[in-house]
Amino acid sequence: MARRRVQVRPGKGQSKLGFAVGIIFCLIGLIIVVPTFGPFGLFWTAIAVVITVQNYRNAFTEEGSPTHVIEVEEEDLAGMGFAPDSRQMADAAADRTKARLDAARQLYDEGAITREEYDRKREEILAQL
Repeated sequence: MARRRVQVRPGKGQSKLGFAVGIIFCLIGLIIVVPTFGPFGLFWTAIAVVITVQNYRNAFTEEGSPTHVIEVEEEDLAGMGFAPDSRQMADAAADRTKARLDAARQLYDEGAITREEYDRKREEILAQL
């Protein structure tokens, strides 16, 4: 049984809140902590900036970083509907191919396309398998 790592990003709302709080912590760092505690204040503010930037990336861009990694069994994912197994994927692909072939055949039977067009489309669909 294969294990799969699923990376999870925080939600947009959570990241927006983290971004807003991060800005407040940056301001506190610059206005209060740096003048009062010196080097510790610089460390505080640097960490606040990193956290704020990370929350900004997760909230407002598509390139955000995951904050959690979960390892699950492949079987568990398929059972929950997250990752279909290869048989389900093959069945779905076969259904789509059959539907496309049926549609081409129906167009031919109705006289909407010629035999040559039907044969060409059929070959094209089968070549994609």
